[in-house]
Amino acid sequence: MKALTSLAPISKWILRITLFLYVFSLYFKNIAHFNLNSLNFYISLIYVLFGFLLILGGFFSNDNLTIISSFVIFIISIYSFIKLLPHPIDNVFFKDLIPASISFYFLSTGNKNS
Repeated sequence: MKALTSLAPISKWILRITLFLYVFSLYFKNIAHFNLNSLNFYISLIYVLFGFLLILGGFFSNDNLTIISSFVIFIISIYSFIKLLPHPIDNVFFKDLIPASISFYFLSTGNKNS
């Protein structure tokens, strides 16, 4: 069976939108509390902001915004993994695995449609 390569651009947009909606639903409540003394506020703000910038980067032919946004989301996800190291792997680990894997995909491919 042959792959439907013509659907690749649509699938990339679905990944972009899904990543943004996922981080928005998980982290917006931390932003809404607006606690400037909390590290979780800044991590949540970075996730949501760069998730939005990843969507915005899809509208440009230049890959820079997509790659930078993906890199920042990936680094923040890795930081979240490291922060959990003494604990066993559980649902909290997988909560950050999804943004890490999607952002790694965009970090490696940029805005290419194939």
